[in-house]
Amino acid sequence: MAPGLSMVVLLFALLPDTVLTECPAGCATCSSSTCMSCESSYYLSGGGCFQCHENCNSCNGTNDCTSCRANKYNLASKCTLNCADNCLNSECADDKGSCYQCTQGWYGQKCQHNCSFCANGLCDLRACTSGCTDGYFEYNTVSDSLCLKCPRDCKHCYNGTTCHVCNDNFYLYQFHSNGNSFVQCAMCSNNADCSKYCLIENCNQCQIQNGALVCTDCPAGQLFNGNTCVQNSKNCSEKCSTYCDDDDMCSGSCNDGWTGNTCTDQCESTCLTCEKTNGKSCQQCIGDYYTTNCSVACNPLCTKLHSKQTCRLDDGYCLNGCEYNSWGPACDQSCSYGCIDNGLSSMCERSSGICKHGCKDGYSGEKCDTNDTTSKTTFKPEDTSQSNITDSITETTLEPTEKSESQKDNKDIIIIVSAAGGGVLVLILIIVIVVCLAKGR
Repeated sequence: MAPGLSMVVLLFALLPDTVLTECPAGCATCSSSTCMSCESSYYLSGGGCFQCHENCNSCNGTNDCTSCRANKYNLASKCTLNCADNCLNSECADDKGSCYQCTQGWYGQKCQHNCSFCANGLCDLRACTSGCTDGYFEYNTVSDSLCLKCPRDCKHCYNGTTCHVCNDNFYLYQFHSNGNSFVQCAMCSNNADCSKYCLIENCNQCQIQNGALVCTDCPAGQLFNGNTCVQNSKNCSEKCSTYCDDDDMCSGSCNDGWTGNTCTDQCESTCLTCEKTNGKSCQQCIGDYYTTNCSVACNPLCTKLHSKQTCRLDDGYCLNGCEYNSWGPACDQSCSYGCIDNGLSSMCERSSGICKHGCKDGYSGEKCDTNDTTSKTTFKPEDTSQSNITDSITETTLEPTEKSESQKDNKDIIIIVSAAGGGVLVLILIIVIVVCLAKGR
């Protein structure tokens, strides 16, 4: 038998007839008519591949989606819901539909809140960057943050019932209803100066402190007792912020920097305020410091706001957020270089470091910290069993007298044999055999 013909016979003997069989629709690989794995949007069952629900990108069965097609979500109901209109590129999480990014001017889990209610119109993916604009207050839930309107004629408020700064020509007043206290704004009469208007008895001027209306200017010799201005004890310290009892003990807190039952002792020099019973235990620090003795500086990347504490006393947590492109509880970590910078808000999430606006070209991952240009591909070693098959083919088809010439020809031939191969590999193999036969002639 001719060498080339013997090679053809041996190849067909070694390759199972299923290699030449076309796989059924939806099969990625098969053996005869039995599917071994399926294409995308099909699932394997009983040796066959079946179409997933039309909204599913992958599934474990007709009613069990494992991922949704583009613009769809809700795995529990076969991905029947559409991503929110304001999701960038209509892309959202498969389970609950949370947007990965928002179109410009929107924020929230499903990009349902307008950034125009944020201070200076600035927001990130889940909240306003610097709080709400005048006339609104920030309301937070477990999964959301939004700006709600303050009471009528109020410029700044703590919540929907307590205003602390009124619009021009209005003044603060307090009233009670159904056991609840409300602080809202009333109009001044005849455009008078509202700065000294107050509804507290005997009070010259009042303001909101800790959500309650308090008198800040009682008549000479009187102090505010929590409800009204009363005559002060003769020996009560002027450092007492409220009033003294009959024993000259301060009934409330001391003024900033003072401590003790009579408010006559000074706090530690680093404390703005301190415990009334321990002047060395700070409650608030002078400057941007923390710990109970105010000995550790807040991270310089903590956002600083006028009249607000910069970081939390016990652990240094940045209370007003992080400066541009830093993240973490103490703002001590930097957003990845691979994050896109839109020039309006921080490049990454404060809590996780995940990039808000996607990755630059050449970077990938949630934090865009994988440089794709330097990644390497690892190849598995070749299966030696296939090499053995090739060796056996060579040894069987070579005649002793033609061995040296055949070895020279075999240097230009590569035979690829796969027990689970497809039609393409077989076609390549046949072409190689034909070339070999032609050379033999």
